[in-house]
Amino acid sequence: MRLEASKLNPRFLQLLRERYDLKGDSYEPFINRMNIWMATGSGKTLVIVKLIDMLWTIIQHGEIPPHDILFLTHRDDLIEQLHRHIDEFNAAQTNFRISLYNLSEYDLAKRMYPSLFTQVEVTVFYYRVDNLSDEQKEKIIDFRTYENDGQWYVLLDEAHRGDRAESKRQHIYSMLSRNGFLFNFSATFTGPHDIATTVYNSNLSEYFTQGYGKRIVILQQELNAFRDKQDFTGEAKQIVVLKVLMCLTLMRHA
Repeated sequence: MRLEASKLNPRFLQLLRERYDLKGDSYEPFINRMNIWMATGSGKTLVIVKLIDMLWTIIQHGEIPPHDILFLTHRDDLIEQLHRHIDEFNAAQTNFRISLYNLSEYDLAKRMYPSLFTQVEVTVFYYRVDNLSDEQKEKIIDFRTYENDGQWYVLLDEAHRGDRAESKRQHIYSMLSRNGFLFNFSATFTGPHDIATTVYNSNLSEYFTQGYGKRIVILQQELNAFRDKQDFTGEAKQIVVLKVLMCLTLMRHA
């Protein structure tokens, strides 16, 4: 990944200089990452929960360092979805659980659990990426407060959206994981460095090629109500007609 100084403000560029050797076009500081390209609705959050389980297992075997785990995303509903899936995961376990903490509770969790990886539990932190920056404000935290010498396993869920490859936020992810590892999950990779570091491709095209995809269901009761002139609003009628047209299109091109 080439760092173009002209596109970064001097203050942030200094942060990079303090952490990286910016001479030349070396890719080495940014190769500790992998991208998982998955279509919307294909189960990214489920894979992320399983990845946390696998990281815990590998750490227990001493194969990788016990760096803390940080989940970053750009929407509250994705954080809530992670909570739901982890609750389901924990309910199905008898001897292991995943505990979630907001990143703002990092110091508290560290005091409570000197080791965030035990034989029965792993602690994972989460935060919204749009609340991470290089300065402290009312609702924004300075990433350096929780930098942890770059020793994070960072899990990104669509966290690159709205950011150009040279943006400040992209570099924050790299700095947080520079001595750890970056796992990037998305349905919309476009940057050349993202595509080059993709290790698994199940984008929308591949997803359909593998025989998966959205299923359109038209309920008979909807059609009967429409035919019998029951109480359907204008919007509800439009939805039924749209479903029928989509179904017809699928049958014609099947």
